[in-house]
Formats: sequence, C-alpha cells, structure tokens
Amino acid sequence: MTYAFDTLKFTQRLEQVGVGREQAEAHAELARDMILADVATKADLVALEAALKTEIRTEIAGVRSEIGTMKKEFEGSLRELELRMTVKLGAIIAAAAAAVAALQKFL
Repeated sequence: MTYAFDTLKFTQRLEQVGVGREQAEAHAELARDMILADVATKADLVALEAALKTEIRTEIAGVRSEIGTMKKEFEGSLRELELRMTVKLGAIIAAAAAAVAALQKFL
C-alpha cells in the first residue's frame, strides 16, 4: 500500500498564509519525508511478525529447557530424600528391635 502526501496542496496552503514559495516547498518536502518515514507498511508488519514469532519460539525453547533441568534436579532431590527417609526408618526399626530385645531380657 502506498501513501500519498500532497506537497502541492501543502505548499499552496502555506503560500496563502504568507509563506514564500521556496520556504513553502521546503516545508512540504520536510513534512512529507517526516510523515512517510514513520508509516509502517504491510511488509514492515509482516517482517515484524516473523521476527516476533522467531523470538517467541526461541524463548519457549529456553523455558522448556529450564523446566527440563529443574525437573531433573527435583527428581534427584526427591530420590535423595527418599533414601534419607529409608535410612532413618531403618535406624528407627533397628532401635525398636534392640529395645524389644533389651526389654525381654529384663522381663
């Protein structure tokens, strides 16, 4: 899509309010250049969309990787906790068995 800026009409309007022809033309060219420089075209938007999609995919891949790492760390911590609980439970059972054996000698 193209955008038109009517420099002739702009120049004529400036001349109507007393601006000289040369100045009016310079103002018209500058206004056209500044206005059209900030207008995004459909191609600009398509390129931006593609860049954003790529960036989002990269971020999602990074987050998935971090989640995978955290999952492995969590599973490792869970196994370590399970082992510690098993050892403690074994110690409690051994202590209880020793207490029962000691009580049997006294009774």
